[in-house]
Formats: sequence, C-alpha cells, structure tokens
Amino acid sequence: MAEVAIFLPHLRTGGIERNMIRLAPRLEAQGHVVTFLLQRADGDLLEQAGRVVDLGASGLGRTVGALRTQLRKAPVDVVLSATNATNIAALLACRGLGAETPKIVVGEHIPLKAFIETRRHPWLRRWIMRRLYHRAAALVAPSQPILDEHQALLGAACPRTFCLPNPVVDRVSAMPLRPEARRIVTLGRLSPEKDFALAIEVMRRLPEDFTLAIHGEGVERDALAKQIMAAGIAGRVTLAGRTDDPLEALAMTDLFLCTSRVEGFGNAIVEALSLGLPVVSVDCPHGPAILLGRGAGRLVDSRDPEAIAAQIRAFADDPGARAAAQAKGLEVARGYTLDASARAYGALIDGVLSGGT
Repeated sequence: MAEVAIFLPHLRTGGIERNMIRLAPRLEAQGHVVTFLLQRADGDLLEQAGRVVDLGASGLGRTVGALRTQLRKAPVDVVLSATNATNIAALLACRGLGAETPKIVVGEHIPLKAFIETRRHPWLRRWIMRRLYHRAAALVAPSQPILDEHQALLGAACPRTFCLPNPVVDRVSAMPLRPEARRIVTLGRLSPEKDFALAIEVMRRLPEDFTLAIHGEGVERDALAKQIMAAGIAGRVTLAGRTDDPLEALAMTDLFLCTSRVEGFGNAIVEALSLGLPVVSVDCPHGPAILLGRGAGRLVDSRDPEAIAAQIRAFADDPGARAAAQAKGLEVARGYTLDASARAYGALIDGVLSGGT
C-alpha cells in the first residue's frame, strides 16, 4: 500500500481532471491511499474527489512553498502530477525534503511543440524542463509521440518514460448503426485548440438534413453562437452546453466529429468508439491518428471544410464502411478502460517504489 498524492491546479472539468477522478478509486481498490493536492480547491468535479487538500496557492513561487509545507506535514510515497506547470512545481517543492522526498511521476498530455509555442517565454520553459525533469522517477504520457518529443528535448535529462492508457470508459458496447447517418456530435471545451469554428464551417457545406450538436462550455461560446447565426444554420447546429454524461449525449447521434488543431490523446474519441459511434477526425497531432489509423474511423488530411464535408457525406451514406470502422473502434476502446488504465498506473507505482523503473 502506498500514500499517493495527485497534484493538480483544480478540479474543473477537463480531460486530465476527469482522468484523475476516474483513476483515484481504482488505485484505492488496489490498496493505495489517494489524496488530491490542489492549488485551488474549486471545480465541478470536487464532490467526486474523496480526500482533498486545498493548497490555496497561485503562481509558481507560492505553489512551491505551499506544496513543500504540505509534504513535510503529511508525507506521501508518490506524487502523480498531471500538467506541465504542476510538474515543475512538484519537482521544485520536493528539493530538500531529505528522507521524506516522495517519488515524483510527471505527466504530459499535450504535444510538446504545440504547448511550448503558447507559452510566454518558450526558451525559459525548455530550460526549466531540462534542469528539473531528470529528478522525476518517471515521465508518463498517453501517446508515444508525446514521449518522443520530450526525449528529444530533454536528452540525457529525460527520466524513464512510460506510455500509459488514459482511464476513459468503464465498458465497451456497440450501438446499432442506422442506414444513413445524419446526426453529428462533437464535445470539448469551447476553446481555440478545439476549433469548433471549423466544424461550423463544415456544416455549411453539408446538406440540410445533417445536424450538429456541440457539447461543452468555454471562452468561445459567444463567438461560435454569432458564427452559427451568421451562417444561417441555427436550426441545424446547437451549442448544447456542458454535459454531465458524455456517453448519453454521444448515444443519441450517428457520427462523432473532431476538428481539433491538436489532441495529445483524444478522450472524447475513445468515448465515441466505446459506443461503436463512427468517427471522422482531422489528422492533427497526435491522438486521432493513433486511435483511428488502423481503420477505426475516417482521418482527413486537410483542414479544408469542403474536404471534411465530403468525407462525412461519403461515410454517412456507406453503412458497410461504418460497420467495419465500428468493429475496429471497439477493439481500440477496450485498451482504454478504467481497469486497464488502473492496472498500468498501479504497476508503475509499484515499480517506482521498488526501484524497478
């Protein structure tokens, strides 16, 4: 049994936050004691978190100090950190803890190049990572290309790397396919990297019997609503808001569409595949190609709305192709169940504590 701390900025709904919320009870079922250490104890997932410590900190310096104080007061065996910022804070906070220093597992979930380019001082972020990441017991990511990017950046300073499956779905079961697919769905934060504006442009190029439901909330909601109205497709495109049950929302549709600019993994794609929902996705870095590349869906090597619409039309009208993709997709989704992920994380925890990694 190990004392495990999951270190996150908050528990507002997001892919990483949902992953950790799903993972925690599975780790506890293995005998570990799991506590969430949060920079700020806020977010709609808080009530699902069990043990929570609010560090009440913002900014790197204060977060490092608050985390170091907490770890001295209540030592743990392993810290699972899941974002680049918390990785850096955890590695700084654990310097000088002596015998109470926990094993730190840093997690990266976003393609490195795309992430670094959005930072205010990219060169500084790279320098900090090179100076600190060698202190981690392991570096984990949900896809091998993310690990490859970090190995290229860090070189000899890269800790041992592990590709671990995200804990996405509880079970896998196929939904019946309709002869024609006209109800399209997509979900995620309404933010620039998801590029739902492209999905709306695609809808302008599809026949009037196609509909699109966009589930999620975020900073782009007003802009997307204006775009829908300007395009004259308000009757066919719905901003459905955040859903507490993504699988229920997906089950009411015929096709899943991903138009992201970047997807380190793609939890929503796996959720769709787990129901047997056929997927059409832009081939962005890195997740869609990993999940769909073996025939589990349609990858579009273009961000041209016309090209995407053409692929959707062809796929929607070909039940045989959708049935073949469904079968492949169910196979893929079975690799990302909660139990599969918990086994992988449990083995990693045992390994870093025994010195076997």
